[in-house]
Amino acid sequence: MIKVHQKKIKLLSTYLLLILEIILVVFSLYHLAFYNRTLPGLYVGNIFFSGLNKVEVEEKLQSIDKVSKTKWKLVVGGNTYLVEASDIGYKFNSDAVETELFLLGREKNVLTSFKTKFLSLSGGYHLNPIYIIDNEKYEKFINNVIKDATFPYVNAKYSLDENQKLVIVPDQNGYTISRELIEDAIENKYYNFNSNSKVTVDIEVVNSEVSANLLALNFDQVSEFINRDFKMSYQDRLWVATKKEKLEMFIFSDVARVDLDQVLIKEILGFVNNPKKVEVFKVEDGKVTEFVPASDGVEVDQILFAKLLEEAVINPEITTINIPVKTSEVEKGNNDYGVEELVGSGETTYFHSAINRVFNVHLAATRVNGILVAPGEIFSFVDTVGEVSAASGYKEGYIIYNNRTILGDGGGLCQVSTTLFRAILDAGLPVVSRTGHAYRVSYYEQNSDPGFDATVYVPSVDLKFKNDTGNYLLIVSESKPDEFYLKYNIYGKSDGRKVTITKPVITSVTPPPDEVRQDDSTLPKGTVKQIEWATWGANVEFSRTVERDGKIIYKELFKTNYTPWANAYLVGTKE
Repeated sequence: MIKVHQKKIKLLSTYLLLILEIILVVFSLYHLAFYNRTLPGLYVGNIFFSGLNKVEVEEKLQSIDKVSKTKWKLVVGGNTYLVEASDIGYKFNSDAVETELFLLGREKNVLTSFKTKFLSLSGGYHLNPIYIIDNEKYEKFINNVIKDATFPYVNAKYSLDENQKLVIVPDQNGYTISRELIEDAIENKYYNFNSNSKVTVDIEVVNSEVSANLLALNFDQVSEFINRDFKMSYQDRLWVATKKEKLEMFIFSDVARVDLDQVLIKEILGFVNNPKKVEVFKVEDGKVTEFVPASDGVEVDQILFAKLLEEAVINPEITTINIPVKTSEVEKGNNDYGVEELVGSGETTYFHSAINRVFNVHLAATRVNGILVAPGEIFSFVDTVGEVSAASGYKEGYIIYNNRTILGDGGGLCQVSTTLFRAILDAGLPVVSRTGHAYRVSYYEQNSDPGFDATVYVPSVDLKFKNDTGNYLLIVSESKPDEFYLKYNIYGKSDGRKVTITKPVITSVTPPPDEVRQDDSTLPKGTVKQIEWATWGANVEFSRTVERDGKIIYKELFKTNYTPWANAYLVGTKE
């Protein structure tokens, strides 16, 4: 039995060796037959490259390269793009494809070589075309196509016609395009050699969220509301909303939602909101010695206010809303705030200011006064000063806006923010937000070097600092409009910090331009009054170091880039 088994094994081994020899002979003949030729069954994309010599491969690759440079049309929505490969960052790499073709089946690894030859003989071997892709150019093309084909939807809305009657402006659907669809179209063109001269990619419709039909359901209700005599009141102040203002206060769809970012709402919030204040404050020898009853802080309860407004739309019996407020109480008496001494001060003068400017400086100084800043709290000048407009008592004066001096409500407000900024610096408090003026203003350099100013523009440009002392701070203004003088004192409890401020460094000095004259209807005709003095442009910087117990708490660099400014005159035109 053992001999029979051994005989079978020997016979099987002989057969296997014979089969292996046959395979080796076949593949040797196969290798010899396709020496210097591509393997049978090879494809580049969908183009047949079987059994070709080097010259034939190069000719075929040249024809592919020529096709890649042929213009074709990509149609996306209503836009047609006439493009070739180079327009979208594609360049056919014929050398790389040729190298790859003649490496297939000739790999150093015998098993890999065998596998490649087997695949080419059995079902064909597909080699992807090779392109050098300029990603920046490709992305730019794709993004431009998406941008051209994308249109945002427009919701339907209520509006007033020329006769102040309520109408519905119809909604419009938007359009968008899938990035993947565009990329698939390009890849199909250049990797599968799509021969179509025109390729269309469909865009998608994006329906609006608020339709005209939806608004029509509430049309009568909204129409009644905007025609109703409707008021909002707080103490002795009354706001009578116009039709336009009523529409702007709400976002209408199936329900009415209050838009707190609209002009009238912001005006109300600015007027009502007031921070907590110490109304009487006595100082002796730089020490706080007495507080008298303080006033609580007041702010609009915005959630309840919005709810009352929304109810007013649906209830025709509501003609007046009393604006709801929340109060923030302060501890009264016995100086529970720990305010003991002067920790910083700053002052400015503003000689030659116009009457309206002097008025506005004094008004703002009285409002940014007696302010308690809690430990860890961030003080905001804009939030504290409140609404700055004729409605809140300010007069028209000259302000810097978009690098121009123009008439606007509250001209002179920056005199107040600049003075407070100097007190903040002196107190060693961390500045969270500060913006320098566009040009050097003479008022801020009457008793100071340049660079120590801070502009504000309600509500977007603010002056902020953080109370990091661990104790309450009290901000007190000292305004003397008849002397053109303003001072800010900050009181608290010293934690031993010491402040060092360097002399400002002035560089890139540039001369002022020619003088500027502006008509002023408030001055008698023929009167010429200078309101700005020529200043040279410059880059100014100074640093401030704050130390405590011999260790640096923080060090800051303040930079201001001033543009050159001309002499400015007001020329009277009043008859």
